[in-house]
Amino acid sequence: MKKRKAKSVKLKKNKSAFFFAFSFSLLAFFARDAFSQGSPYGLIGYGEPIVTTNPRIEGLAGSGTALLDPRNINDINPASWSWLNRTRIEAGMRFSTTRSDLGADESLLHRTKLGGFAFGSPISEHYGLAIALGFNPLTYTDAETIHNDSLASTQYIREGGLSQIFVGASIRPVGWLALGARFDALFGNTRDLSKVTPTDANAVVGEFERDYSTSGLRGTFGVVFALDSLVPSLGGVTIAGKLSTGATLNIIRRTFVTPTSRILDSTIEDEGSALYPAAIALGIASRLGDRYRIEADYFAQDYTGAKVYFGPTSSTTDSRLSSGTRFSLGFERLPLMGEDAKGFSFWQRLGVRFGGSYGTLPYKPDGKTLVNETTLSFGFNVPINYESQLDFAITGGMRSPQTIGASPKDMFIRASGSISISEKWFTPLRRDED
Repeated sequence: MKKRKAKSVKLKKNKSAFFFAFSFSLLAFFARDAFSQGSPYGLIGYGEPIVTTNPRIEGLAGSGTALLDPRNINDINPASWSWLNRTRIEAGMRFSTTRSDLGADESLLHRTKLGGFAFGSPISEHYGLAIALGFNPLTYTDAETIHNDSLASTQYIREGGLSQIFVGASIRPVGWLALGARFDALFGNTRDLSKVTPTDANAVVGEFERDYSTSGLRGTFGVVFALDSLVPSLGGVTIAGKLSTGATLNIIRRTFVTPTSRILDSTIEDEGSALYPAAIALGIASRLGDRYRIEADYFAQDYTGAKVYFGPTSSTTDSRLSSGTRFSLGFERLPLMGEDAKGFSFWQRLGVRFGGSYGTLPYKPDGKTLVNETTLSFGFNVPINYESQLDFAITGGMRSPQTIGASPKDMFIRASGSISISEKWFTPLRRDED
């Protein structure tokens, strides 16, 4: 009996090690030939907005506002941190590939990015007090276009984006209500480069470059109503909301002009401001039995009044910016971990999720036509030890203008993965008895 038990433990450890190695080998494969480019919509305004970088929520098509999971640091709603039951560290990566239809031209673009980092820990179980901090990107602006005609080849490159470092806390003053607040320090660097190469070999190449260094602060506030704490027959029904305030960003703009050669560079530096829009999210979720959940979210962010730059002598606005909305729906089988996983096989313990979304992006490429986005997502959870796990998500989707025949059109696939570590030695700083 002892030999058989030792062999079983060894097999479990080998299986966990195999999935750990396989998962990060997969991420490394995604990254090996990637280059920093993205959707042509990244050329507009602040670039391509990111709803979530959390693979758990990504697998639910972004339905995470009302997600209450003790094994997940929610990057949408800080109020959900009140359900954390152990200290956690999470880190992830994202890969995307996009095929864009630009009328007569097509392009295949790839991008690999850091998905983010987060640390969360419960402080008081009795009051649902928890803290969290982390980093994650907010927008991607990586894109490149090339236009050729009889006179010259014009290349336009945009790189960078907007990210945030956050720190916050949540509390559950009563069993059915949780409140959360987060301070977000926004920062980023964006590089816009135009390069004109004349077809005449005797003509000189001209370059124009502008770099924007951005920084600012905003607040994110969340609330969760756990209705089943008031009415047990509601069976895990929760409703939740999140508000991220708008932010005035400080901008340092550097303009580089190279008329003939780098020796004749001229540089102009000035300071200004930018306006980043507020965002809201509403969600509802419910349990279906012991292991199944369904989630639904509504997300909105109005870029109409956003400004990329305004200063003492000039102002940069973009008439192609609009308001964006998004509806998402997700369904999942919850994973079994820790003490709950005893007696179940590896495959029975896996968490599985899928979802879909439909929305309008905050773009009007021609100044009047809105862009629709439709996505389908699939995700799964791989337990690698007592309370640690790997999460993966794959999302496929399409972006297309509402006017038939208009461009650009995008077909994209996005893959993300993260590791969440929380073992037996990760214990809360303090536990209160109920």
